[in-house]
Amino acid sequence: MQIGEKIKFLRMQNNLTQSELAKQLNVSSQAVSNWERQKGYPDIGNLITLSDKFELSLDELIKEDIDFKERLLEKKVENKLDLYMNCLFLLLGSLGIIYEFTWYLLREKEVSIFILVVSFFMIIDGVLFLKKRTKKTTIN
Repeated sequence: MQIGEKIKFLRMQNNLTQSELAKQLNVSSQAVSNWERQKGYPDIGNLITLSDKFELSLDELIKEDIDFKERLLEKKVENKLDLYMNCLFLLLGSLGIIYEFTWYLLREKEVSIFILVVSFFMIIDGVLFLKKRTKKTTIN
């Protein structure tokens, strides 16, 4: 049974409308409708709430839906890749700035504005991503 079918079955078994379930989950009734029609999937926070509401373990809720489990794993890999890339940006940006200032101090040559600007943008991108990621994990 797909996760959408399972949500619909559990919702109907508990005599809830899509609107009532949506209100309890703080999502739109359109979101619940999309889940039930396999047009979208609930995020992990909503899955936890659903499992609590229907007194099921997460495993029972999603175990049979292989596609959904694969999507969760892909998303986890994407998130790790994003984290590694942005940490690399922070590192390369910092190294670019250190390189330019070391070059300037040792050789007394002009600083390359291009390298400095790119380095600063890499650092800003990395910091903003990490800030967004921190905010997202504290909300969930």
